[in-house]
Amino acid sequence: NDKIENLDVFKMKNPFWDIGYKNGIEHADKMVLFITPEWMASKFCIQEFEWLRETNNKNIKAAFFVYKDVDVDDPIMDDIHKYAESNGSLVMKAISPPEDGLHEISIRDSLPLSFKRLMRRSEYNSLKDFLSED
Repeated sequence: NDKIENLDVFKMKNPFWDIGYKNGIEHADKMVLFITPEWMASKFCIQEFEWLRETNNKNIKAAFFVYKDVDVDDPIMDDIHKYAESNGSLVMKAISPPEDGLHEISIRDSLPLSFKRLMRRSEYNSLKDFLSED
């Protein structure tokens, strides 16, 4: 019986978030995207993925953690899989159930986002292994 843990994700509150994210992607070694229905409905989140696809930083290792309540038939999922295939990225399908109402945060022009989702220990360990690889 795996214990489910909470995972905290930082929400940037800077009006110049786009410059910070682009710069971060250009200089990052690794990037993890937690794919939820809210993520897929957010133009800001999709923009971050576009910056990842367009970056000159071809050494960045990306991981996509896809939660169970995501519509896998959405065209953005095709884009994620194509990117992952061509760049050797990790795509993990979560086995954890989605939880409602955990720290809902609203961003202008976006659906409410839940920045705290559950993750099983085995999922956490797989992600931790990916992040610790050189």
